[in-house]
Parts: sequence; structure tokens; C-alpha cells
Amino acid sequence: MEFMDDAMTFDDYMDLKFNLEDHFQKPVDLDILDDIKPALKPSILRSANYVERA
Repeated sequence: MEFMDDAMTFDDYMDLKFNLEDHFQKPVDLDILDDIKPALKPSILRSANYVERA
């Protein structure tokens, strides 16, 4: 999920994480794209699972 606004707070981030974990019934890792180390980014993005809205 990408956000156009940089105003997401830590609480918003954690709420999103917990809501996704509740929905999918499994652990979820959320990453901020700009914060991923460049050397790791290609591997992380290849292993990402994208979910489309129904």
C-alpha cells in the first residue's frame, strides 16, 4: 500500500499492521520504501506479496 501523504503517524502505521494481521490471520511486515537499504530493496520487492482490493 502506498500513501501519498507523509503524515502517517506511528499509531496509524501500527493500526494498519494489526488490522492487516487480523484480516489475513498471519503476521504482516510493513516497510517504508524509502527506508529500505538500496542493497536489500530488489530482494525485498521481489519477495513482496501484493494484495488487490476486491
